[in-house]
Amino acid sequence: MPYLPRVTSTRGYIRFHGRNQNWFKATREQRYNYLYSESELKSFLPSIHHIVQSTEKAYIYFNNCHGGNAVKNALFLKQILKA
Repeated sequence: MPYLPRVTSTRGYIRFHGRNQNWFKATREQRYNYLYSESELKSFLPSIHHIVQSTEKAYIYFNNCHGGNAVKNALFLKQILKA
């Protein structure tokens, strides 16, 4: 699926699943076994800031949960958002 951030309501919701190139043929574990790199996460910052500023409340959810990747990416994103 392409990344097309759009503000459509007063609530913002961004969900990161991972970027497995073989998504539709992969097992569940393979689909969600993805660790976003620092540069990938930083590339999302402009759209995250836009959505946060354009909505009353915004939520960011990491669903790349295999191997603890969601926690690692969420903690790093939290760190760079505070910078």
